[in-house]
Amino acid sequence: ERVLSELGDQLADKHKALRAVQDKLARARESGTPAEVAELERLEEQEVQALAQVQGELAAASRSARSEELQGLLDGATEKEAQIIHGILSENTSMQEGLQQMQQELLHLTAVLRSVAV
Repeated sequence: ERVLSELGDQLADKHKALRAVQDKLARARESGTPAEVAELERLEEQEVQALAQVQGELAAASRSARSEELQGLLDGATEKEAQIIHGILSENTSMQEGLQQMQQELLHLTAVLRSVAV
């Protein structure tokens, strides 16, 4: 739980940092130089990647914690209960994979939108 809490705090910090860069970028696009805009776009991309990394770490830690908890349940489970728990684990894994794929698509779309906006 401590690891999840720390990662949650890191995630909140990364969100704040990204918002701050995006605010600066918006102001630079209105009245800044092309060099300032380019630098802030580069910084924004770094913040997006850092945010995605922390989100991935949080998802992995969360899966691990749930897996350990469910494994504890499996140890004392009947065959029917074990099947249900395995089904939940399988569904959770595929949902996490879907979220990771959407995250990658969002990063790609952000890059495309940035290139179109220039």
